Amino acid sequence: MSRKDKRRYTVTIGGQSQTQQTVIIASNEKDMLKIIRKYYNHLITDEKGKETGNISFLESPLA
Repeated sequence: MSRKDKRRYTVTIGGQSQTQQTVIIASNEKDMLKIIRKYYNHLITDEKGKETGNISFLESPLA
């Protein structure tokens, strides 16, 4: 996969009385969401497994 195929996602993740901003490099929105779930799942789900957080992002080309 070439660099042209990748996108930069500036992501804001909110939940559990916390807000965190991060930059994720991924091929598409689906892959970006997989990365968020892997590393930030503790922010967007409560102790019962219910999704309580929110995710917003801005997509831009990777130059």
